Amino acid sequence: MTEAGTDELQFGDYIALFKRRWRWVAFTTLAVFTLVAIFTFTRDEVYEAEAQVLVLTEESTRLFGLSAEVEQRLWRTESTELSYLESDPFAELAAEATGDPGNVVTYRMTATGDIDTPTVVVFTAEASDAETAFEWATIHADTYRTRQLLRVAANSQSQLDQANAKLDRLEAERAELVAPINDLSRQLALSDDPTEVAQLTVDIAAREDAVEAELSVLDEQISNARVEIVVLGQVLDSLEDPEAITRVQGVAEVPSEPISPNVPRNLALGLVAGLVLGLIAAIVRDLLDRRPRDTAGIAQLVDVPVIAAIPRLPSQRSAPGGVRRFEDLTDADASGYRVLLNSLWLSTIDGPLQSIAFTSDRPGVGKTQTVVNLAQAEAARGTNVLVIDTDFVNPSVATRLGLERSDAGLGDLLGTDAEVDTVLTPTGITNLDFIDAFAVGEHAGDLLRSDRLRMLLTKLYLRYDLIVLDSPPTLSTADSRLVASQADASVVVYDPSLSRVDELQRAIELLRSARVNLIGLVANRSQTTHPVYVSMAD
Repeated sequence: MTEAGTDELQFGDYIALFKRRWRWVAFTTLAVFTLVAIFTFTRDEVYEAEAQVLVLTEESTRLFGLSAEVEQRLWRTESTELSYLESDPFAELAAEATGDPGNVVTYRMTATGDIDTPTVVVFTAEASDAETAFEWATIHADTYRTRQLLRVAANSQSQLDQANAKLDRLEAERAELVAPINDLSRQLALSDDPTEVAQLTVDIAAREDAVEAELSVLDEQISNARVEIVVLGQVLDSLEDPEAITRVQGVAEVPSEPISPNVPRNLALGLVAGLVLGLIAAIVRDLLDRRPRDTAGIAQLVDVPVIAAIPRLPSQRSAPGGVRRFEDLTDADASGYRVLLNSLWLSTIDGPLQSIAFTSDRPGVGKTQTVVNLAQAEAARGTNVLVIDTDFVNPSVATRLGLERSDAGLGDLLGTDAEVDTVLTPTGITNLDFIDAFAVGEHAGDLLRSDRLRMLLTKLYLRYDLIVLDSPPTLSTADSRLVASQADASVVVYDPSLSRVDELQRAIELLRSARVNLIGLVANRSQTTHPVYVSMAD
């Protein structure tokens, strides 16, 4: 099977990367910071001034009390205003006013937060001296304000003329409609013939009914036209007072300090950029160092199958000492070790395993954690399991099991005539016994080099279905090879985020030189998204 995906890197992974490549991070950070500092202190100063002018659009209704319909026809939209500001005619006007066609003034539309002045154009001028920046901002604002006043006045007069013409047309249409009725009414007033009077009355009523709807529409249109004329007249009157339109114009001030270079900001950004680039450089260096974090890459490089991957799970990270009793593990944690056991059995072809030695390339990869959880998982199946700590230098199985260190252990069985029952430590876990690595007298290596361990294992096979041996890291001492060579099979535990490929390769070479039955690797604290998977090398 192949790895289906990877989780996001844990914080510890970044810490480990930093520890490996801190020189790259430090050098890159210092270099970038130095370059930014040189750039900052050699730049010319830049001053900035601002001036703002109200944009007269349909949103400015509150200024004149106009209806939305009238506003839409009188004012331009914001997009139209932006198009004008970006046009050549305005640029030419501003350049002519400043007398400097090369000046650069930016502008933006923004909401003021004032319901009476919804939108303004902010002109921002930058120059090498404060007075020039102030002059350019002011001139651009005045140019735009003057152009707006002229346009609004022209638009208002045009709209007023159109409104008057419309009113005249509507009144003429109304007069045309009521003319026949008026003629009949005059005939009625002059007639003395009852028959004729009656007929005229009927004709007048019929005519009125016929034009009633049209008259209603015309009267409404006439009323609206008269209101529009009044409002437009008010707009023209208001234009005589420019402050009524441009009262939100902000008066530009001569800047007292330059905006650039911003020394504190630039140095802070230089530091941050340096750190980021330093981390990127460290990651690239890691990649070029042929240190893959995926199981498939490891398996290909070391020519050993990865038979299982145990993910880094929150429950494992938070557990006291790194491991809890098997029955306290979550289903996700427990399932990983159950599947690891299945992978071990499937990896053997010479019959059932009675003893398995677990080693690692380096300390700190979670080897003992794997041993303890694996043993508990198998014991939970009803298998009679014995865990032996063979690490005389740094024994830790007892601590992982939550037990006190024993004053008798493997050293007594190998170096004296002690009986097995005298050194067994109760674990309190059904089907699981433990022998500590306590040694007396001889050096541990001398004890392990003898045939006593092999004979002890043969004796223990009669009492236990499975013996799990926790041996030291292979690169730390030769003891791990001595232990592994006397077990039915051995497994190397590594941490993808900590282990080095070259170290892992060297550890495997040492084990193979000792004719160890190495059946595979276990990736502990893997970044896989699945609890456990099995990956076999081709």
